[in-house]
Amino acid sequence: MNRVAQRPIWRALAFAALSMSSLAACSDGSTAPTTTSPATIRTPVATASASASSANVSFSLIKLIEIERGSLAPNTIDPCWLVNIGIYNAARRVDGYTAEFTFVYVSGGRTVTKHFVTNLTDAIAEAPLPGQASNLIRLTNGLDVGVEPPEPESPIRGLVQLVFTAGRTRIVLAQSALTETPRS
Repeated sequence: MNRVAQRPIWRALAFAALSMSSLAACSDGSTAPTTTSPATIRTPVATASASASSANVSFSLIKLIEIERGSLAPNTIDPCWLVNIGIYNAARRVDGYTAEFTFVYVSGGRTVTKHFVTNLTDAIAEAPLPGQASNLIRLTNGLDVGVEPPEPESPIRGLVQLVFTAGRTRIVLAQSALTETPRS
């Protein structure tokens, strides 16, 4: 890829990197996010590399925090996730930021895998959690599973990936996984 074709990607990543100068670091993600000391500002290349290799940076970009069944509409899986406000604001200005979900669960006695892609700006913003870091926004979206809803009381394994796509270039910025037996 030539330098001219790379500019839109790095321009968008640079904007996101500057917006993430106050990333919250969380060691294990087992508690609600809290504000900590600011992280160092990184170049777009370093930011993308760090998010792929560091759980702390990855958590600061996206975290799947809850999976509900049918709370927004019948036959939906309704994930709730936190995303860095800098990434969310960048998504409002630059096309290409998506949350890509994969869910694995049991329906009708067999294992089902469902994949969904949603633009960050299409998600529904929710009120912050108590103690939630100010650099994170809580989002949700009802994802229609059609005629294969999860069985009641069975666990749902979920994975969300924060992806930036420009042209034929696709960069996974971060990911988060959660297994939960949702409330019906």
